Amino acid sequence: MSVELMALVWKTPLPSTEKLVLLTLANWANDEGHSIYPSVPTLARRTSLTDRCVQTMLRNLQQQNLLILEGKKASGIHIYSINVENLNELAL
Repeated sequence: MSVELMALVWKTPLPSTEKLVLLTLANWANDEGHSIYPSVPTLARRTSLTDRCVQTMLRNLQQQNLLILEGKKASGIHIYSINVENLNELAL
């Protein structure tokens, strides 16, 4: 869990649903923003959103270059990292 990243996410002007998903991802990240690999159903449970909504928010965050898809585990779960440089620029 990276409290530093979570604090940065709170400072962003992101819409609430994107912010919630990014906060949840930051909760899994190390301080460099790496090693994030929760499943969509797990993210949906933690955020109280639907799987479809989580998938949309993940795409939105990738399009804003705040979230980077690093690859896939053998189980098919995506591995993400947070673009800390861009997050710093966005934080107020």
